[in-house]
Amino acid sequence: MNQTDPRAVANLLVGSHYECEDPWYSCPLSVEGCADETKPKECECGHDKRVEAIAQALADAERRGLERAAKVVEQMKIQTCAIRNETAITQAHAAGRREGLEEAAKMCEAEALIDDERGYYGKEMANAIRAKAAQ
Repeated sequence: MNQTDPRAVANLLVGSHYECEDPWYSCPLSVEGCADETKPKECECGHDKRVEAIAQALADAERRGLERAAKVVEQMKIQTCAIRNETAITQAHAAGRREGLEEAAKMCEAEALIDDERGYYGKEMANAIRAKAAQ
């Protein structure tokens, strides 16, 4: 990931410290400097404040962009998890349904063994239930 220093970008946007033809009025931090040597070596032209404000704005924008990207990733994780859970629940229901139908088929066969009169119908019912479970 290519990261750019917001301060470096701000410096490019703002340009240089103020320079005047008469160096007496130039910013002490300009390339030429100030002819008035009594001035402290501090920015007087507002360059540093503008750079700081722009750098802060760029850093905030980058942070908000990263936060937004993180939220999108988190939402995608949640959606993926929900899809997996839904699939797992569907598979569990299908397995449970098959197991339940198999139990019902076994009960019908057991009844058929106990009662000869219902034996044929019990086996027929068990086969019908197993066919349903196979779907």
